[in-house]
Amino acid sequence: MKKLSMLFLGSLAIAASLPAQAQWTASGLYFGAAGGKSASVNACALAPAPCESKRDTSFSFFAGYDLTRFLGIEAGYNDFGKVTVGGANIKSNASDLVAVLHLPLERRFSAYGKAGVYHGETKAETIDQRKNGATYGLGLQYDAGTRVAIRTEWQRFSRMAGGSFPDTTNMDYYNVGVLIRIP
Repeated sequence: MKKLSMLFLGSLAIAASLPAQAQWTASGLYFGAAGGKSASVNACALAPAPCESKRDTSFSFFAGYDLTRFLGIEAGYNDFGKVTVGGANIKSNASDLVAVLHLPLERRFSAYGKAGVYHGETKAETIDQRKNGATYGLGLQYDAGTRVAIRTEWQRFSRMAGGSFPDTTNMDYYNVGVLIRIP
């Protein structure tokens, strides 16, 4: 699955380097993908020691709609990989729905913040815990053309796990992604 994700990100990067064909409008549909690292803030509390790994390679896919140049909505799927605690592999993923607020900084650069909700799943060998919660993040976006943008962001998924797990953990996701606007 990770190879497929990397292939998809590579294809999007190639598309980003192609010349733009249409004028970008203030609103519209877009989709994209991102890859990076996830870090479980409190992973060591999810199972008995030793706590071998709190980070893993992660990826996400997203789609959104810009209502205006400043405000949009976005839905996504995020796979956080796994952490290893007490010899057990704990895997996590989440689907999210967020509002995105853009702040133009310069002609092609903008900062953005996002906030919304997620539905997450955390699994170990014998435990499968699903949970809803809040998510928020910050990022920078560079419009590489009229249809393509490159993003870098941090997003937090608050209080994942819990229930059958001894504790909850905040999942931080650091990534770089490519966004393609649909004309």
